[in-house]
Amino acid sequence: MNNILQSLKITNVIVLLLLFISVLKTKAQGVFVPLNQDYYHLIDRYEILQKSFAPNINTSYKGTLRKDIAAFADSLAADSVSKKSKSDVFNIQFLQNDNPEWHADSLKIGVSKKSVLKHFYTYKNAAFSVFEKNFEMQINPVFNFEQRTGNKEYFLSLNTRGIEVRGMIAKKIGFYTFLTDNQAFVPDYVEQEASSVSTIPSNIAFPSENFTKVFKTSGCDFFSARGYFTFNIIKQIHLQFGHDKNFIGNGYRSLFLSDYSGKYLFLKLTTRVWKFHYTNLFAELTGDVVNQNTINPRKYMAAHHLSLNIRKNLQIGLFETIMFNRDGGGFELNYLNPVILYREVESYLGSKDKTAVGLDFKWNFANRFSAYGQFSLHEFKLREIMAGKGWWGNKYAWQIGIKYINAFGIQNLDLQAEHNYVRPFVYADKNSLTAYTNYNQPLAHPQGANFYEFIGIARFQPIPKLTLTAKTFYTTFGKDGIGQNFGGDILKSYTTRTNDYYNSVAQGIRSNILFFSFTASYMLKHNLFIDLRATMRNEKTAGNLSNNANYITLGFRYNIAQRSYEF
Repeated sequence: MNNILQSLKITNVIVLLLLFISVLKTKAQGVFVPLNQDYYHLIDRYEILQKSFAPNINTSYKGTLRKDIAAFADSLAADSVSKKSKSDVFNIQFLQNDNPEWHADSLKIGVSKKSVLKHFYTYKNAAFSVFEKNFEMQINPVFNFEQRTGNKEYFLSLNTRGIEVRGMIAKKIGFYTFLTDNQAFVPDYVEQEASSVSTIPSNIAFPSENFTKVFKTSGCDFFSARGYFTFNIIKQIHLQFGHDKNFIGNGYRSLFLSDYSGKYLFLKLTTRVWKFHYTNLFAELTGDVVNQNTINPRKYMAAHHLSLNIRKNLQIGLFETIMFNRDGGGFELNYLNPVILYREVESYLGSKDKTAVGLDFKWNFANRFSAYGQFSLHEFKLREIMAGKGWWGNKYAWQIGIKYINAFGIQNLDLQAEHNYVRPFVYADKNSLTAYTNYNQPLAHPQGANFYEFIGIARFQPIPKLTLTAKTFYTTFGKDGIGQNFGGDILKSYTTRTNDYYNSVAQGIRSNILFFSFTASYMLKHNLFIDLRATMRNEKTAGNLSNNANYITLGFRYNIAQRSYEF
């Protein structure tokens, strides 16, 4: 046995050496744009407005390489045929200015007129930058200061300070680091969500983050860190390794993999060949949250997503994932095979790992619309579906949505409608070590399972620097009573289910959430925003019990996406 383990270690070292040697002969593709709904909406918008998908960009799998975004923005800027509004010209220039390292030196895109000491504010997107033959680096401060009505105890309801660093070494290895220290005082429903991660009062998790400490009796204190490196194995295969998040889908939500949970360690391989875009993801996750004196148990995920452009404006995708845990062991080596069905591997291993498959599509048409959808299947029996008796094991979810660009002929008015439907017990398993979660937070939809949801979003950019966004979510779901399990809490074992048959969506204690927000965001300078947001959240449960949150927030942020609590 020791010889086998030693052989495996040697093999791993050899593989890593081969990968390292291969990078010496290739050029890096750089780093990715961090997940940010507002930023990625611009990519979606301009892809829909043209007659074909953007070259080398797969909007179904985010993040996206800065190199590809820069090339897309340059093509948009060079297009003299399409009619562009002042806001469109501003947005395209923003995308160009945000990625100056990928433009030809002769273009002088993104160069600042107010540089200081050669390296400070030389480019509009960076406080400090270095561009030498074998080394490139950009450094930016990061902050997000918010004050919310109702927060009378302390001056700020959100206080985020940090730094962002990105660059390349010898044009072969890309690197990225994002570090922030945060203190937050949140609405009650957010605090309840954070506390639900662990039964230990001092060990909570801020939504979309990991370990969080209680701050001054009623706040949250957490450190947020992301970091990775990238390189090309060959021209067509790109590798990313580090701690961050991923998002699969074209919707506002994802039923495959979203950015709702905290960060996790992963290795990602992206292959682009012909009309195929193939991504393999291997990740180590936190299986449960215990206490500060014990290492949290680990679990693992392997996933792959294959996109095929059937036509220049029609794309379909296939998704498969498996979640597993090995007592006293690590990653299951059999799942490292990037071109195999995990269900077949699971069968011959004799394991009971949690697998799921999915299908997604995107269709851009009429230079105004984009229809999209997802279908996720975790388990089913055809005879039980045909019987129509609501068998608990028929676990599936689906999403359908549409985007409408320049709606009703109004320039820069973009609308989106989306419907999500998730049956009970989807994403749940026998225990938290195989449930579809990370750090006790859902990896897909933040609501978990046993719900349906309607989403409406309107974005309007009346002048270049001002964006108005209105969002409405209406969610119907079922809660559990004491000693019950109706399938909404995906951390509960499905072996404790209340019913085997006659299960339906939103069963249990029926509850509704009506969420509305309106945000006015003004860009003072590149990536520096002032945000004014009004939020209304009304939650009603059978028996007229309510949990409401209505507040107004004024924020000031730099080089960071808006932090919102939309669940």
